[in-house]
Amino acid sequence: MSTQSDNSRENLSLRYKYIICVLLFVVTTSVFWQVLTFAFIFYDDPSYVTDNPHVISGLTWRKLGLQ
Repeated sequence: MSTQSDNSRENLSLRYKYIICVLLFVVTTSVFWQVLTFAFIFYDDPSYVTDNPHVISGLTWRKLGLQ
């Protein structure tokens, strides 16, 4: 059976977990909020992705190194 002190400890622990989650969310959001105004940069996308012959030819077992 649980006593009232056990229940109050569980509630306090749960409250601290919620507070920590909210604080982590606020800190992370405040740090990365400025990123929303940044422009997207295409430094190496064409050479590594869209113009890459390995990417264009598709995915195979050999390219994954499983054959």
